Amino acid sequence: MTIIISIFLSLYIAIMSTYRLTKPISDLSNSAEKVAKGHFDIEIYKPNTGDETDILAGAFIKMVDSIKNYINELKNKLRSKKN
Repeated sequence: MTIIISIFLSLYIAIMSTYRLTKPISDLSNSAEKVAKGHFDIEIYKPNTGDETDILAGAFIKMVDSIKNYINELKNKLRSKKN
């Protein structure tokens, strides 16, 4: 009986650990797909895990902000040329 409980506990821990690792990456991937389609005004979830996923999400957020700023600068330049 103890062996069965240990097996189920081990499986539970493995599943939860896998979910904890893959969920932030999956969320970031979904955000990247939306940005690729031109949706820059989405809220991007940044996990506070303190690992590489956190760093990657932070860099992605900065990249999206830079793209939005660049688009706004281009729009302003086009408006000023029309006037």
